Amino acid sequence: MSKLNILNVVNILEISHETALQLLIDKWMDIQNKQHPKMLTCFVGDIHGDFNQLLAPLILTSTIKLTGRIVNMLPEYEYLNSSTKIIYLGDYVDGWIFSRHVVMFLAELFKLHNPKNIILIFGNHDLSYIGRYKLFKLGGLNFEQDIPSGYEIYKDELKTNPSLTEFEYLTPIFNSLWYLFENNHLKLCDKAKINGLDFIISHNTWTKRGLKELYDAVSGNLEPKINRPGDKNPIQQERFKQFDKNISSDNYNELFKMCPYFYIARNKLTYMRNTEDIIFNQIVGHTIGAEWAKYGINSEPSITNEERRNKLNPKIINDKYIFYFDFGSTPEYNSNNQSKPDFVYISQDSKIQVTNLPIFEYYKTSDDVINLK
Repeated sequence: MSKLNILNVVNILEISHETALQLLIDKWMDIQNKQHPKMLTCFVGDIHGDFNQLLAPLILTSTIKLTGRIVNMLPEYEYLNSSTKIIYLGDYVDGWIFSRHVVMFLAELFKLHNPKNIILIFGNHDLSYIGRYKLFKLGGLNFEQDIPSGYEIYKDELKTNPSLTEFEYLTPIFNSLWYLFENNHLKLCDKAKINGLDFIISHNTWTKRGLKELYDAVSGNLEPKINRPGDKNPIQQERFKQFDKNISSDNYNELFKMCPYFYIARNKLTYMRNTEDIIFNQIVGHTIGAEWAKYGINSEPSITNEERRNKLNPKIINDKYIFYFDFGSTPEYNSNNQSKPDFVYISQDSKIQVTNLPIFEYYKTSDDVINLK
């Protein structure tokens, strides 16, 4: 085991440990070249502030290149490889202390390149911030009470950076997520065709009940349910946008952006876990609810590759195929401070497989290190 002083959690985007960083990448590439054929599509489970989980598929597909710092992306250089499609299934923040760096990186990537081969689906944790963006800008946000999951991660980062203020922590998260959302880089859902079948790709399962709530929220027929103090603020009842055009029945991303702030802040749509009224063939991340157990889907985080491979066969519910690809980091998965960058990919021979990358162990101390196992 080699112990590397590699990550400065205060400013992860300014990493200059070229040798240590290259060692990690060489390890990823060595495993990739030996075990996996060229990938056509990657499905990346919940990031939750795990920077390795974010970077691994981008590096392994040559979508980005590393220079002296994490990524020195200059517009005059071509870093993007459009032959591989990378689909992130949402929840970029909360869970690990690198949340703000993850979304800052994504915002910078899309500002410089607007890569067409990367699809960003947003999750419920991301929506907690997006739906309270204006509340934050107007000074009406109570961080601890309005976004409690994010506040816990902020307290963790204070252990390594005691002088970090709430405003300093929140500003890059809000600004980065809002930029991605407003410029249509973050989506509620996307579509894909696998083995001749049409699939909806989203953070969590689509149901009839969820669609009805979405339409009710846009039409104003949904009674607000206040569950956070900031949701009482009148600004939360305002809509993001009003469209003069008709919204087609399947254009859910456009429809979603007509909802009031409070509806998006509550992110109820991404919590639709009921299985009785499933619609569409679907590919999802998130943490599956307990009611899925009867379908043989493990609702706990999948730590080993064997557990992950058991999920690669779709479940059939109401004659619809459901793939559950939350193989990435989750808050529970963070309990032992280990990062195991894993994602599902479809290879050239149309097989759906899971990666087998090394584990990186984080230590949340003033001398932040990574152990490479």
